[in-house]
Amino acid sequence: MSLFVPPIYSNLISKSPLLERLRLRGCTNFDTLEIDDVNLKYFELHGKSKSISFKNTPMLKKVTLYSVGPLLTDPSPVCSNLTKFFYYMPSLLELSQGGSTLEYLTKRGVPESPPTALSNIKSLSLSSMSLRNVEVILGAVYLITSCPKLQNLTVECVSTLLFSH
Repeated sequence: MSLFVPPIYSNLISKSPLLERLRLRGCTNFDTLEIDDVNLKYFELHGKSKSISFKNTPMLKKVTLYSVGPLLTDPSPVCSNLTKFFYYMPSLLELSQGGSTLEYLTKRGVPESPPTALSNIKSLSLSSMSLRNVEVILGAVYLITSCPKLQNLTVECVSTLLFSH
């Protein structure tokens, strides 16, 4: 079990003003994570969070999110709102998501107008996607069609079929 305490993370970031890359793996014991770093260019999270938000991240170019475990029943109004989630990522060029991340991001539906940050994405990776979940498929189609500069697309589906004898 890994213990991740967001206030400690915030203190670490504030004392690392030149930090450009942040990778968090196996961090599953926290409710809220706020990323606030003006110089951050790369962010990766493999874990589970009730709420994750980005603030003041104008240089962020690549985001990788892989949510492990079941989808939370009480999603954050920021995380599950595509417009709010991507609001502070004007330089985003690469987005990779997997696990239940896409389902979580689209839990409250998708906006009519796509978030501005999606307009610059050149590389999109959607992994561990279940073709049995209509919301996930609709969310994937929405993301793909909301990225007009998309040059590289990777879609990895998982089979959730169970065979009985």
